[in-house]
Amino acid sequence: MPKLFEAVFDLESGQTAIVRRAYGIIEVRAGRLSRITFRPWPKIFTADDVLVRSQFSRRWLVRDACRVYFNQPLAHQGYLAIKYIISNFGTKLATLRCAMLVADEVARIKRVDAIVCHVASSKISDRLMKRLGWERHLENSPKRQFIKRFYGTFPHNLSTEEAQAVGWRTETAYLSSFHGTLVSTAQDSGDESIERRAAEVEIK
Repeated sequence: MPKLFEAVFDLESGQTAIVRRAYGIIEVRAGRLSRITFRPWPKIFTADDVLVRSQFSRRWLVRDACRVYFNQPLAHQGYLAIKYIISNFGTKLATLRCAMLVADEVARIKRVDAIVCHVASSKISDRLMKRLGWERHLENSPKRQFIKRFYGTFPHNLSTEEAQAVGWRTETAYLSSFHGTLVSTAQDSGDESIERRAAEVEIK
């Protein structure tokens, strides 16, 4: 019987679960992947979540940690949607960057065409998003929509240290992961239709 909830602690041994599961939480601590937890349904955030979070202990808030909630919508399985990011007062830039690199690796393992997100915080500038490889999407939207495109091209851009930090046990395992058999949907449908589907992915 399939597990409703499960977790993987490195990308090397967790690839099968990552490909199979649609809803997950990336947890990074002190600049290294701690685990990726999978849920049977997407997390829906409300104002109550913010209220509860404001009551967390100071000890928890000063931790160098970050959580990234992602969905692979059933109607748009060629995309990964970053739904919510939780950081603390003690979260360092290296930890946030590691979390985003793990999201990139999840997207690569799943062979999705792009990652999309809606940036609500004014503290996250367009310049920072560009440095992280994102670009504005849906320019006419009142929301700040961003997209990171792959379309079947996944660069070998991690150093040995970064590869181990995001969950690859060795550089060899990281490099060999590029020779998977999964194929991007970009090869079948063309970039124009992919862009159209990206605009349909619901990001709240």
